[in-house]
Amino acid sequence: MTPPRLRRLLQRKREDVERRVSAERARLARVAARLDALERCDPAAAHEIAIRRVGPRLVATARDVLGSYDELDRLYGAIDRALAPRRVAPTPRGAAWHATSGTIECEALVFLTEPVAPSRDVHVYEMPAHTAACLVYRGEDDHVRAYATLREWLASSGATVTGPKREIYLDEGGDGEAVTEIQYPIALREDTDA
Repeated sequence: MTPPRLRRLLQRKREDVERRVSAERARLARVAARLDALERCDPAAAHEIAIRRVGPRLVATARDVLGSYDELDRLYGAIDRALAPRRVAPTPRGAAWHATSGTIECEALVFLTEPVAPSRDVHVYEMPAHTAACLVYRGEDDHVRAYATLREWLASSGATVTGPKREIYLDEGGDGEAVTEIQYPIALREDTDA
């Protein structure tokens, strides 16, 4: 092997090792922060973040700019009216919160088990499969802490958010405490260890 070629090979190897050392330092910092939070008995440390592959889902949606978060029910009403004649069985619901400056843009989601025809106000499509950072929380009062925990993880993880955040209402609390899953669609760097 010629000296110039050997030099290029060793330089590439050094760059690769430097990238891995940097990634390991970032992982170490995340582990140290988590340990510190647990030792301080930080309630936010109780939230576990899972990285998982979310499969494709057929959804009926209504999307609009809202004056307040309470107007989400108006969007569900539009979906319910569109699905009622089709006798679609009740399914889990969710919401995708689209990032816009100064407005609340929401897409109400109703998960479907079979295709239905769209209407004037309701779109039907298959949400594509994606990787998501997910966190499940209980109750109505824990959402601020849950979102803060997930945002902190996103900031320190090296993950890139690739779509609107979603809330999936696993149990809407009819007979007890509501259970909600927050999902941020993400792309992870190859060397990121969640």
